[in-house]
Amino acid sequence: MSFGGDSANSFVMHGEKGPEYITRIDAKIDLGIWLSPNLSFSLHLEKSAQKAFAVLRMIRRTFSRITRTDFQILYGAYVRPLLEYANPVVYSGCTKDVLPIQYVQHTATKMVSGLNSVDCETRLVVLDLFPLEYRRLRGDLILTYALFEQGLANRFFTVDPANTRRGHAAKGAKGKDAGQKKKPMKTMKPKEGGGGGKAKKKKWSKGKVRDKLNNMVLFDKPTYEKLLKEVPQYKVITPSVVSERLKIRASLARHALEELHRRDMRINRSVVLETSRLSLVPYCGFHVPRYHGWMQSEALRRATSSDLLNLEEEYEAQRLWAELDDRLTFILLAREKLKISNVPSPSLGDKHQQLEVEAMIGDVNLFLTPVQDEQHGSEFEGELSVMIAEQDFRGQGLAAEAVAALLHYSSSHLPNKISSLVAKVSLDNPASLRLFGDHLDFSERSRCEVFNQVDLVPPSEALHFATSNPRGDILTSVAQFVTRKLLTRFPTLAASGWQYLEHDLTTWRNCLLPTV
Repeated sequence: MSFGGDSANSFVMHGEKGPEYITRIDAKIDLGIWLSPNLSFSLHLEKSAQKAFAVLRMIRRTFSRITRTDFQILYGAYVRPLLEYANPVVYSGCTKDVLPIQYVQHTATKMVSGLNSVDCETRLVVLDLFPLEYRRLRGDLILTYALFEQGLANRFFTVDPANTRRGHAAKGAKGKDAGQKKKPMKTMKPKEGGGGGKAKKKKWSKGKVRDKLNNMVLFDKPTYEKLLKEVPQYKVITPSVVSERLKIRASLARHALEELHRRDMRINRSVVLETSRLSLVPYCGFHVPRYHGWMQSEALRRATSSDLLNLEEEYEAQRLWAELDDRLTFILLAREKLKISNVPSPSLGDKHQQLEVEAMIGDVNLFLTPVQDEQHGSEFEGELSVMIAEQDFRGQGLAAEAVAALLHYSSSHLPNKISSLVAKVSLDNPASLRLFGDHLDFSERSRCEVFNQVDLVPPSEALHFATSNPRGDILTSVAQFVTRKLLTRFPTLAASGWQYLEHDLTTWRNCLLPTV
């Protein structure tokens, strides 16, 4: 805002560095409140809304799926400081000025997965937010209320009960006229002959403008200095303060998202993946005896490069795998075996467990290994492994179906983390060599005779989608490639239709009740 003439010496800012004339202050650093020439705050609110929308666009481009927990972290770190700076610090008194700020909040809540179709009020309740209309009080009034509640009001100002200027019930007394009653207002007599007409609009003088601005600041200079001395934690919110808040919250958000990424590896504890012929369930304790029985086969141990463990060690390995955050493990269940209803069991819960155990045919895994290079920086390489332990279910494309389901799930729940994929296959495992090398066209990256294994990576054809995707989502690309290869090799599966679904584990098990 430009100032000229006598008005340049009429505006003074009282800050931590002492009083300064407004013409000597860098508005972008110190003052930070954008005013239009007509003393309107619309420009300030508009600029804050533009910055917030830019942040929302960045978040939308970066994350393919945002959960409620992700939203609380991202919104609190990157968006909320801008809205706090725009709304409570400056109260325009005009609803039209606050609407752009509210629209930012409404748009942000639509980004949460599953809430796009519900109304705004419901989204705010679900996300534990309140409308910004509730925050249209100025920050100084909120602080005043806190001072009244703590019994500290008399230290800063005396209360004038008779002064209810601007609709507030209590005001700080100011000047020599403080405490005096207002003069009664003159009543307007109607003109003779009726009518009346519209009242003329009077322009404000410079003195009127100064009084208007002074009334918008609750504390005068001595009171403000006392306030800083008595309540040192109170600071004027400026762009530099907002910038500092953004840095701190952004750092916390990065750590929180990394922690969420680690938790995402264990989020499959309560999810079931379903394809056309398979159900993928978390590896639980009651699966261990059947899995341990598979590992008694020397051929399977040699093919999977596994050690021989006793049953107690197998239980310990299962508990360890459930707690580690660098792997995803699913047990493969044949859906056709889940339809068998003659499983003896004393209770429904045990019957569900026995039904799953009877339907077990193998497992599929994704291991994450940190990698650092100039191209991707700090990312992860995903290692795929799959096992069809039951002889009767081999050679039917179930391994490729399991790999496709695992990649589809990982692409939704582990965004922007996987920079490459590899299948490390033992040279004594001809089934996996045929799967990845012949059927899925994975190419050999390296071979290690000492460890008796070969590293196979997806072909360039599988990565074509990832190069055109702005996020470079290699998981989605390879998942679609594997699915196409699977349907091409098994036309009957293509005719019946490929499906991939995610279910809550408890709900899925309850749905088995009619069949058991």
